[in-house]
Amino acid sequence: MSRTGKWKTNYSEDFSYQSFDPASIPSKNEPIVFDKEMIDLLVNANKKIALLNGLSLRLPDMERFVSFCIRSEAVMSLQIDGLKITIDDILNSQIETNLGSDINDASNYIRATEYAVSKLRKTSLSNQLIKETHAILMADARWENMNPGEFMQSQILSDREGGTLQNTRYIPPNTEDMRNAMYLFEHYLQHEWIWTDYDVLIQSAFVHYQFKTISPFLCGNGRISRLIIYLFLIYRESLSFPILCISFFLKENYNEYNSTISDVRTKGDYELWIKFFLRAIDESATITISAIDKFIELHNHNVQLIRNLKRFPDTVLLLFGYLENNPIIEISQTAKALKLSYNTISNAVKTLVSLGVMIKTSDKQRNRTFSYEKYIDIFR
Repeated sequence: MSRTGKWKTNYSEDFSYQSFDPASIPSKNEPIVFDKEMIDLLVNANKKIALLNGLSLRLPDMERFVSFCIRSEAVMSLQIDGLKITIDDILNSQIETNLGSDINDASNYIRATEYAVSKLRKTSLSNQLIKETHAILMADARWENMNPGEFMQSQILSDREGGTLQNTRYIPPNTEDMRNAMYLFEHYLQHEWIWTDYDVLIQSAFVHYQFKTISPFLCGNGRISRLIIYLFLIYRESLSFPILCISFFLKENYNEYNSTISDVRTKGDYELWIKFFLRAIDESATITISAIDKFIELHNHNVQLIRNLKRFPDTVLLLFGYLENNPIIEISQTAKALKLSYNTISNAVKTLVSLGVMIKTSDKQRNRTFSYEKYIDIFR
C-alpha cells in the first residue's frame, strides 16, 4: 500500500463509486522527513505543552478552569461543524431551558468530554471508549437513525456537493475496509512499542488524521476526531486535563486545515500536515497559557476586593465562588442553589456590581440576569 492509501472501486457501472482505504499510520518503515522547520516547530510545541501542563497542575480552582475550557472547546468545535452557538449561549442555557438543538449538542459535547477523560483515568484509549463517547456526543433525537455509538453498517459520504456518489469529493472507507482500519487504529493506540518511533505530538497528528480519514460513524466524525486529540494527549500523559482549546485555531485556519489533510490523502504529504498540526498545538497552548494568567490575576484581584469589604465578605465570597462556575446568573436560581434567601443573594449581587465584578445583563422585571463579564471575556 502506498503512503497515501488507495482508492477502491465499489460495485459497477451506474452504481460504482470509489472509497478511500487509508495507509497505516507511518512507522519507522515509512519515515517522516524532518527538516529544520519541522524540528523547530516540534521543539516549540513541546515546550508550550510542558509549560501548559505544569501550570495546570499548580492552578488554584483547576476544576473551574477546566470546566470553562471544555465549554469553550465545545463551542469552537461545533462552530466548525456549522452550528450557530457561542459561549454565552452555553452559559445562558443554565437559566433558559429551551434554546434548541445546538445547545443540546454543546451539552452533549461537554458530557462526552468529561465522561471520556474520567474513563481514561481507569482504562486505555480504545475503540470501545470511542464508541461510548460518541454515543454521548450524538445523544439527540436527530441522530437516532444514525446509530450513535456504533460503527457504520453502510457507506457514509463526506463533503457532499450533489445527490450522487459520483459527485462526492471524498468517500471514507467502505464498511469492510473501515473495520480493518479501525482495528489497526486501536492496535496503534494500545501498543507502546509503536509509539517510540515518533514524538507524542507527531503521534497525535497521525491519530487525528487517521480517525478523521476513516470516519467510522454515520455522523459526528469531525467533532469526535477533534476530541480524540485531547484524549490521546491525556492518555499519553502529555496533558493532565482537557485544557488545550485547539478547535479555535482549526476554525480560524479552516481552509488550510482541510487542504493539508487532503494533501496527505492525495500526495502522502504527512510533513505538511504535521507542520500545520504543530503550529495548531503551539498557538493553542499559547492562548490557554495566557488565559490561565488572566484567570489567576482576575481571581486574585476580585478576592482581595471582597476581603476588604466591611460587611458580609463571607457571603459575597460564597457568591463569587459560585460565579466562577456559573458566570451568568439569575438571583432566584442562585439563591436556591446556594440555599440562601433571595434578599441575601440580591444584596451580595449588588455588592459585586458596585465593585465592578459583575454587570447587569437583563433589565427584565422578573428573572434579571447578571454577568461576570471579564471572566467570560477570557474565553471568548
